[in-house]
Amino acid sequence: MWRLPPLLCSSTSQIFSWGSVITHLINREFKHIGRFPQYTCLASASALAQITSSSDDEQKPTAAPFSSSEVRFVLVRSQVVEILNGLRREPNLALSFFRDAWVQGFRHDAATCAAIVHVLCGSGVEKKLIPLFSEIILSDKDSSFDVLAMFGFLSEGQNCVNEVTYAFDTVIRAYAHLKMPDWAAQTFFQLCARGYVPCINTCNFLMNLLVGCGYMKSVGDVYSQIKRSEISPNLYTFRILMEALCSRGKLFEANDLLGEMRQVGIEPDSSIFSEFVCGMCAYGTPDSGYMLLKYVRSLGISIATIHYNLVISGFCEMGKLCEAEEVLEDMVKQGVPPNVYTYGSLIGGCCSSRNISRALSLRDQMASRGIETNCVIESSILHCLSELGMNAQVLELFEKYKNSGQIVDKVLYNIAIDAQCKLGKMEAAVEMFQEMKGCGLVPEKVHYTTLINGYCRRGEIDNAWGTFTCMKNVGLEPDVVTYSILASGFAKSGSGGDTRALD
Repeated sequence: MWRLPPLLCSSTSQIFSWGSVITHLINREFKHIGRFPQYTCLASASALAQITSSSDDEQKPTAAPFSSSEVRFVLVRSQVVEILNGLRREPNLALSFFRDAWVQGFRHDAATCAAIVHVLCGSGVEKKLIPLFSEIILSDKDSSFDVLAMFGFLSEGQNCVNEVTYAFDTVIRAYAHLKMPDWAAQTFFQLCARGYVPCINTCNFLMNLLVGCGYMKSVGDVYSQIKRSEISPNLYTFRILMEALCSRGKLFEANDLLGEMRQVGIEPDSSIFSEFVCGMCAYGTPDSGYMLLKYVRSLGISIATIHYNLVISGFCEMGKLCEAEEVLEDMVKQGVPPNVYTYGSLIGGCCSSRNISRALSLRDQMASRGIETNCVIESSILHCLSELGMNAQVLELFEKYKNSGQIVDKVLYNIAIDAQCKLGKMEAAVEMFQEMKGCGLVPEKVHYTTLINGYCRRGEIDNAWGTFTCMKNVGLEPDVVTYSILASGFAKSGSGGDTRALD
């Protein structure tokens, strides 16, 4: 096979090497036609323009200043492949040539794509294949790019194993970059069916991609392929699998996975058990999750606050507050410090069961440990007080929290506005509404509806209607709750006929 003369491969002649390469090919391949000095000049100018136009190797080069008819005459597939092979030591120039030929109308196929893979992988810049493959996939309107055929050409090379592995990985990542997970998975299985073996990092990347897209079943299919291809999984592989299984409530399969890990000599770590505990708690078995947590602790594996929080949250969601507090006591005894999320779950659970005294006691306990409260915790407490009809206490705690310098969100403001309305203090409610706006918080539908409800309670239908109109003027569309409250207010005030305005 023809090779570039040493002079043309030198870095000092990089700007003119493209034109020299083409000239050499023309002289060798088309002696019977004659020389084409005008093409050589144009090709050299193109190379110079591409190299000097940008300092960024990743930038797409500008189009070459020669006509498409000249390109079609010279750039047939065999010549493109040979030019690329001759530019093995010039990966940036090879990539520019590849793209420029493409811009000028040359249709790259499996052979030319395999050639550029050879060049980039052989030069250690295989990462440049990801944006290149992404461009090819996006522009492949005529289906001239055949991924499977490209791998057929790659497998014929001298360094085929490494190049196939790199290409396998970059093709999958290109589909991921284009947000095409279905195509990524389909290509993965097609290549595996042809006997091409990916590395475990490629498998993990695809599995993680599928988890992120919610394709949990497909994650298991990839793992089955890993076993069929006799690829050695690693800890990250099992971590992704555990997440996929537990998110679907496949707890028995998750337990079996722990056994598989030990069979291949990989010991589960805290992240694996964390996923398992999370799955147990999410699917109604926090007791089992707590037992697992204790077992993991007995193995000497470090148990962090987040693991205890998962169990506490699971118990609280089931209304098992005594069990949740036992876990809190246990974690403190083990020297694991609770945090704001620990107390957030406990206080939220107490508020859901209307046990406001215990909720306030836990908040005081939290403060004694130096843990600051937050909007979520305060919202739970204020909402519980409101449900119990303790509106004066709602306003008292709201002002205390606001004056502490903590962030006050829209939810807290709405609870406080509602408390003012329930106490019949509409002027104070409107002032608080304006105060919220002054803090940069934009009122939402629920805030206007709260004011409308307050006015309707007092029989101030004109003010209720004015608030309703203002709500629509700012672009907020009333919902069925808003309409029901306003219609009820009209009916109670004896202005039932005015409800026609709501149509």
